[in-house]
Amino acid sequence: MEIILEKTTKPFFKKHAGSQALAKERIGAILEREQATGLTKVKLALRQPVAGRPCFELRCNLAKLGSVRVAFILDGQVARI
Repeated sequence: MEIILEKTTKPFFKKHAGSQALAKERIGAILEREQATGLTKVKLALRQPVAGRPCFELRCNLAKLGSVRVAFILDGQVARI
């Protein structure tokens, strides 16, 4: 799954410098697993669609970075975080 990080993630990765590759890898694996199981642990983050698609939210454990909430939009095999 391809992960595209939006500008809104910049403050998080500025705080946790050097961990962007690890976070993208872990989030990609978690999203692939959730997509395969039917998005069972996912809930809506916003009521209005963003760019015509629903915006979902998921809790991810990123090892050293701890637990974070990730809002994303799925478009096939592309996830915009």
